[in-house]
Amino acid sequence: MSTIPWTRSLDRAKNPKIDDRTVNHEEIEKLLEDRQVAKKGKDFKVADEIADNLQARGICYHDETKVWYTRVIIEENVKKKEGRQRKTKRQLRNRRQAEKNRKKAKGTTDKDGDSDGNDDSGEDEDED
Repeated sequence: MSTIPWTRSLDRAKNPKIDDRTVNHEEIEKLLEDRQVAKKGKDFKVADEIADNLQARGICYHDETKVWYTRVIIEENVKKKEGRQRKTKRQLRNRRQAEKNRKKAKGTTDKDGDSDGNDDSGEDEDED
């Protein structure tokens, strides 16, 4: 393990995203040390799993300075992400429809009467 210990930053003047919510310091610092050991041992899969675990908990860290902090978790960010996913599905449906329209304009259709090459006569799609 490293000789320099990890420390938690609560200085919002340096970073306004810092949150001072309660977390288990020992557990977080052990995960950070385990990640460092995994990286040194070139076990990047384990290091990435630990990093994903920390990120899911809202823990941010700087390897160079060995400083970590909890970030503010805003519910709006979750809603924005869900909105982007819905938008992506809608865009995909629009692209499929545009491709069907282009093929129909060219006069090429498949066995179910449309031009996408899929048998989608019983297909249900979610509406937004």
